[in-house]
Amino acid sequence: MRYTSPQTCTHCEQEKDLEDFNFKSSGYIMRICKPCNTKKRQNYVEARRAYIYDYNRKRSLWDKFKITLEDYQYMYDEQGGVCAICGTNEDKRMLAVDHCHETGKVRGLLCTCCNTGLGKFRDSPDLLIKAVEYLEGDVS
Repeated sequence: MRYTSPQTCTHCEQEKDLEDFNFKSSGYIMRICKPCNTKKRQNYVEARRAYIYDYNRKRSLWDKFKITLEDYQYMYDEQGGVCAICGTNEDKRMLAVDHCHETGKVRGLLCTCCNTGLGKFRDSPDLLIKAVEYLEGDVS
């Protein structure tokens, strides 16, 4: 089948010149123009990336903490979307799930700084109390 210029894109329904369309390997012209085809592929890639991210996040939450994404969202909403310790979430990232390393019990959601801070103190209340005393100048 031979096409003549101009062609109408089936996606945006605009008439365009033949150079605005890709050709199939069989010699036929694509029915969707190059810009629409690019946008369509980008939307597909973004949707696929979001799906994979969501799938991986769900799997990670379950594998590591035995909670669902809905459990996470419930905790997030209960905490007002902020860290359970410092009360901030300036970068609007997902908060880390804090848990007891001995029992595996989930305690709450923390920002990266607070979560790593607890980890640096090895989840030890005694070390944290000593740190507070040090900061207040009461170290003996």
